[in-house]
Amino acid sequence: NICNKVNIPDVKFIVCGGPSEKEIKKEAEELGIAEKFNFTGSVSDITEYLSIFDIFGYPLAPYHYGACDQVLAESMAAGVVPVVLQNRMERYMVKDGITGIVAKSENNYIKAIQTLYNNKVLRNSLSRNAREYAVKTFSIDKMAREWEAIFKEALVIPKTPKKWNI
Repeated sequence: NICNKVNIPDVKFIVCGGPSEKEIKKEAEELGIAEKFNFTGSVSDITEYLSIFDIFGYPLAPYHYGACDQVLAESMAAGVVPVVLQNRMERYMVKDGITGIVAKSENNYIKAIQTLYNNKVLRNSLSRNAREYAVKTFSIDKMAREWEAIFKEALVIPKTPKKWNI
């Protein structure tokens, strides 16, 4: 429904699999906007799609769960500008106005997508920043070092003795 309100000529929304793909497809058909969508089904390698995206629109509901951190990190590393709603994880990962846009409402989300469409300079700047930030912040080496530090810290905590009444 949010895509129906985006006013960009010949806009194309690409939906790459996911558990809600059939629901989204049905809703697009009911709204009469199915031609604005390309439903790919399950994708084993997202690289091909990330290479053609101008914007990574990700309007998740506040109560969502799932792999938003991985998909945001991947899109940002590919230089695709994320436009997200201000949920906790998205606010943590996307630096508003620096590495993408964190919209405060559905209307702000729509406006952000239209602004990025009309302002290629801004889109390119956010793209460069997103890529640099993601490569520095979300690299496998950095994540492995951080997890290793957590494990080392946890392993020195004394074990709590347990008494089993069996």
